[in-house]
Amino acid sequence: MEQLFRSKDVTIVYDAEHEIEMVLPDRTKGLSFASSVEQLAKTPIISGHVWLLPKGTMLPEGLIFNVKDKDHPLLNVSRKMSVSEFTEKLLVLSGKMVAANISVEKGTGKLVQNAALQDQKSKRY
Repeated sequence: MEQLFRSKDVTIVYDAEHEIEMVLPDRTKGLSFASSVEQLAKTPIISGHVWLLPKGTMLPEGLIFNVKDKDHPLLNVSRKMSVSEFTEKLLVLSGKMVAANISVEKGTGKLVQNAALQDQKSKRY
């Protein structure tokens, strides 16, 4: 199964009883999100296409946002679960995200309209 996260972003331990790796809840770690596109652009190491999680989207059971600070929510688990279950839930969540028609330019943080993506969207309708 495809790995959708870095192991340093979550707490993973080996469960000898079940002989599998498990992700543990950890309020200090998680997959980084931004509260706005503008906030995302202020992060110097971020670049690439912007994806949005529509407001009010229900997270898959077992996932939770911990708020590191006002502008930096961290997606993590709310209960112990296997790495494969976590990965499956991330795939479900990714299907709920919407591609924005902008990208963050590498090195500058500049927001750039993505004409190719905009053209693609207009052809679908």
